Amino acid sequence: MNSKPFKEFSRYLSLDPNSQELLAELNNKKIRPFHLISRAIFKEIAKKLGITEYKIRGQKRNYYEPVEMYFHSEHLYIHFEYEPEGGIDLFKKEFMFRYVRNIDDYIGGCNSWMSYKFLCENPEKAAEYFKLALDNPKIPVILGF
Repeated sequence: MNSKPFKEFSRYLSLDPNSQELLAELNNKKIRPFHLISRAIFKEIAKKLGITEYKIRGQKRNYYEPVEMYFHSEHLYIHFEYEPEGGIDLFKKEFMFRYVRNIDDYIGGCNSWMSYKFLCENPEKAAEYFKLALDNPKIPVILGF
């Protein structure tokens, strides 16, 4: 897997979403916005798992950037969420993924959870756990906390 989007995502998540530092890095194109990094990561995951047909979509809560991103394939659903409002946890520390019966299924199997840190530091291992969730839809996977 190409490690660049995972390193970029790790950097993005390490910055205060209300900081001038994040704004400067976005303006200077040192890092891409959340939705573009998420899209790149979803594509890397699909490639690693051999998934060729999928949908990537986002949901906006403000005017400038989607703060929820979804990957939906025939049997895998991943949900990333970004909370720019601040507080102690500036970003949710984990994301949800699960097995789905088909691309129109929004309920699917058990919700599984993985920390963004685990995904960014171990993308190859993370792909193995996505596969585990696909092979065992009734057993939740919880990693990296």
